[in-house]
Amino acid sequence: EESLLVGVFAADPETSYGYAGAAAAAARLLGWDEYLESAIRAWDWAEANETEQLAALQKRRPDRVKKATRDTTAAKGRAAIELFRATGDPKYHDAINREMLADLPNASAYAMVTESEANADLREAALELIRKKADEAVSFSSKNGFNLAMADHLYLPMMGYASIWSVPGSGNPNPLVRAHYHLGEERFLAALIGSALYSAGANPMNRIYTTGLGPLERQPSRPLHLDYRRSGQAVPEGISVYGQSDPAMNYGFDAFAHQWYLNRFGGVDSKQWPTAEAYIDLGMWPAMNEYTVAQNLGPTAFVWGYLAARGR
Repeated sequence: EESLLVGVFAADPETSYGYAGAAAAAARLLGWDEYLESAIRAWDWAEANETEQLAALQKRRPDRVKKATRDTTAAKGRAAIELFRATGDPKYHDAINREMLADLPNASAYAMVTESEANADLREAALELIRKKADEAVSFSSKNGFNLAMADHLYLPMMGYASIWSVPGSGNPNPLVRAHYHLGEERFLAALIGSALYSAGANPMNRIYTTGLGPLERQPSRPLHLDYRRSGQAVPEGISVYGQSDPAMNYGFDAFAHQWYLNRFGGVDSKQWPTAEAYIDLGMWPAMNEYTVAQNLGPTAFVWGYLAARGR
C-alpha cells in the first residue's frame, strides 16, 4: 500500500549478473532452491543480452562503455563463481578468467572453491591478489599513528568524510580478513586487530563510533537517523557513523556547523582542530554522523563478525 511513486530500471547485464551471484550464494547457504532457479534465469538473460546492450551503450554514451564493461566483467565473474559453487556445472567455471579475479571479493570467492575443483592457475592468481592487497593494507597501517589500514585508497589523505576513522580496516572490501582466512598468516590478523582499535575507543577522544557500544557518553548519541528523531524512540544500536571530517578541508556543506554551532561564541577556530580530535556528536551534520550500509555498517560487521567468530 505504498503511497509514494516507485519504479524500477530496465534490465541490464551488470545488475543481472550481480543479482545472479547474490541469489546463487543465498541459495547455497540457505537452501533456497527458488533463488537458485532465479539466479540461473538472470545469468541466462545477461549472457543473451550483454553484447547487444554494451554495443548500444557505445552508440549512446561512449564515455561510459569502459567503466560499464569493467563493472559487468566483475559482476559476471562473481555470478559465475557462485553459480559454479551452487550447482557444480562446469559451464560456469569455464566462464571464469583472470580478469574477473582482479576484483578482490571475486578472488576471495574463488579461493573458496575446493582445490580439486579449482583451476590451479586461477586459484594462484586469486591468492596472489589477496596477498598483494593485504600487504598494501599492512604497509598503510604501519605508516600512521593509529594503525588505520586501507588498501583501495592508498593515496587518500587521512581526511573525512570517508569512514577512514570509524570503520575497522577502513575499507570495503577488506583484504585483511580475507588474507588471514585464506593464507593464515598472523601478521594479517595483527594488522586487522590493530585497525579495529581506533573505532572501538583507542583514539585521542576516547570515542566509540558505533551506537550501543561502551559507555553512553563515549558513543554516538545523535546519528543521522530520522526515524528515532521524529518518533521519540531510542537510538538504534549498531550504527557506525562516518566519524571525523577533517575541518581543514573546508567543505561547503560543513559551513553551517562551524558558523552556527562551533564558532558561534568565538574562541578557537573549529576549522583548525586536529582531525583526530574533531568529531562532533551533532546529529544533522552528515559528514560526521551519517552512515551507509556499504561504507559503514557492512564493513564494520564484516570485521567484527570475523573476529567474534574466531573467539577473540
